[in-house]
Amino acid sequence: MASHVGRRQGVFGHGGRHGGRHGGRVNNAEATDNASVGFPATPPAALRPRVESDGLAEPAYGQNSGAASTEARGRARLSRRRASTPASSTGAGHGRGPSLFGRRHRGETSDSRVLRLTPPVYADIRATVGHAPAESGGPLGGDRSNNTASLFELDSTGRATAASYSPDHQKLNRLFETWNAEGKRLLGFCHSHPRGLRHPSGGDLSYATEIMVMIPSLQTLFLPIVQSDADGGQFEIVPWAAVRGTNGIEIVSAELQIVAPERTTVLAGDSFPLGPAFPLRGPRPPVEMTPRILELYARGNGRPWRGDPEAVVRIVDAYDIPRLASARLIFVGVGGARGLAQDLARAQVMEYALIDPDVVSTSNLATQFASRREIGRAKVECARDDILDIVPDAEVRTFKTGIEGIDAETFEALARSPWRQAVVYDPNQPDDPLSLEPLVPSATILCGFSDSFPAQALVNTLAIAHGLPCLCAQMYRDGRAAEITFTYPGVTRACHRCMLEPRYKAYDTGYHNDVTSAGAPIFSTQRANALTGFVALAMLHHGSTHSRWGNMLGRMGQRSLIQVRMDPDLASSLGMHVFDRVLAGADQERIFFDEAVWLPQEPTPGCPDCADQQIREAQP
Repeated sequence: MASHVGRRQGVFGHGGRHGGRHGGRVNNAEATDNASVGFPATPPAALRPRVESDGLAEPAYGQNSGAASTEARGRARLSRRRASTPASSTGAGHGRGPSLFGRRHRGETSDSRVLRLTPPVYADIRATVGHAPAESGGPLGGDRSNNTASLFELDSTGRATAASYSPDHQKLNRLFETWNAEGKRLLGFCHSHPRGLRHPSGGDLSYATEIMVMIPSLQTLFLPIVQSDADGGQFEIVPWAAVRGTNGIEIVSAELQIVAPERTTVLAGDSFPLGPAFPLRGPRPPVEMTPRILELYARGNGRPWRGDPEAVVRIVDAYDIPRLASARLIFVGVGGARGLAQDLARAQVMEYALIDPDVVSTSNLATQFASRREIGRAKVECARDDILDIVPDAEVRTFKTGIEGIDAETFEALARSPWRQAVVYDPNQPDDPLSLEPLVPSATILCGFSDSFPAQALVNTLAIAHGLPCLCAQMYRDGRAAEITFTYPGVTRACHRCMLEPRYKAYDTGYHNDVTSAGAPIFSTQRANALTGFVALAMLHHGSTHSRWGNMLGRMGQRSLIQVRMDPDLASSLGMHVFDRVLAGADQERIFFDEAVWLPQEPTPGCPDCADQQIREAQP
């Protein structure tokens, strides 16, 4: 499926043969400090950086004298002459020209060559450049005092081919003006090369030289090279930097670090700054280990942790968040249940498999959680975007097919296989107390939310065959009532077929259901989703020590068929009399509609779906 972040092209080329195309304009570079770098699509001979008379103040970094500006222009002219000397193909510079690969003496370290990426920036690079074909990228901005990049902007409007790139200079000029106003500075450019080309090119060096000529105070320009997973293989960022050496500008290897979030909110009773949803196993590690924990997580999962502890401050006691964060939901049908998926994501459920063959249609706008801009998109894609917008660390796998299109091997992997890596802290390991281990789901619930009876029936048989808890929901005609059924191995005894035996018999004798969402108020869907969400929480928490939810499923017991009345005249409109029977002794002056009845269920002897399970449970 398509990523929620579209593929967009970016900056730089990968071969010296097209390096001349990296030139451009610098709109009063010293005045704006970020060097509003432009890239006009003009012949290479015209691509030389220049200072334009645009009325902006010229000095940079406190240099407010004309002499300083003249000196800066003088350095720019000198560096231009150096840049005109071609770089050696073997990496050694000719004469006093720029060097493609500078030397680093053994044992030499320099903090100025350490590029630090915040987790959101790392994630943005991975989601854009890391998923796009080669020759894409954009500028990095942030704090030059510690080389921490807190901003990344993909240049989505530039022109790119497989071997060259012409960025949108007007867009970047406007971007750098915004960064300057916010106190952020240009740190470098992150761009991708074709698979296997892990080093900056001669064109990259020429371009970096032009930028550093126009910003004399810029001592280091980082040039991390991305190896995109769109070109085969794994996503990777290879750090490089352009620095000022004795022979001019040269390219040197750099170091990449993923830094801890600037905000390290500590939740009540929780000394771990990444929050309760972070997949950590073992005792709480010292806070100073947070940067390394983040780095290890990113390495194991191929992306950084982006969660913000402040997002869960108000629900830290509402759920067992670590348990929910390692739970998995398999949705069969996501149209009407899309709002439910959003709300479970707000509760910090982090793993989803979404199965639905349909696309959003205009008619869905009034009855489902869909918007006009989504018309024609797969429903699983839209639901995936919702989830990731709420919990960006979630793992969401989508299948634009019906449940019958999922083969046995794939389904088994969806039900059981670990999708993520957890960080393990073991203080008894003296060499290295931190390691990774597969994150096994704390619970997997198979959810049947399809309007197809065969699909719902298949959900029941799959749940029984794989020993999975199962939660299903259906809406009655015109949204006048809703029905929720659930099964949980070792707790409930009746399967969904047992509970809905008359319906199965009707379909076996040729019954055809013509009920659609026509006539159903959107509030009926919301009401059904809300109660389904409560049941899901009870199932996900079962066996935990949570004061509210840990024993809720046990208290629900065999009351595994729930019906909700959303029409006071349900008996006459749909012929459903169960509410009249259950509520016959209630004060009729104080009830009207919107009640739920929880109906105890027992297995049907010889049930075609669960008879074998009944026999096993009956054995001593």
